[in-house]
Amino acid sequence: MSIFIIAAASIASCFLNSVNLHIAGKDKAYVTSYINSREKELKKEFADPLMNLSVYQGKILMKLINRETGNNCYDILKEFKGGFSARFWQTVAFFFGSNLKQPYDPKGEDAEIERIVKEVRRLYGYRT
Repeated sequence: MSIFIIAAASIASCFLNSVNLHIAGKDKAYVTSYINSREKELKKEFADPLMNLSVYQGKILMKLINRETGNNCYDILKEFKGGFSARFWQTVAFFFGSNLKQPYDPKGEDAEIERIVKEVRRLYGYRT
């Protein structure tokens, strides 16, 4: 598992928190405009590295985003981009053998991922 994937999940969590704080109580037109502008920024910065991930690395990233945010990628997409977009990307994920709704289970099947994340955070001095 690369450090990039762990960092990307943390960045996603910070980004979602920032967006949620910024759009709280705003009208729908403003929210849509704001989300679209932030999406363009993210694509500019992260499109190339994310496109180079393997399917397995993408699955790990989705699990870590779930770990960091408490929401699966399907719910995040549905909240910010709408149900149609979320269903479209769920279908794409399905054809690649993945699932945007996959849970994160730190005590079960994802225990090894949890151990690695904690070790990387310890090594790099990350504090929660």
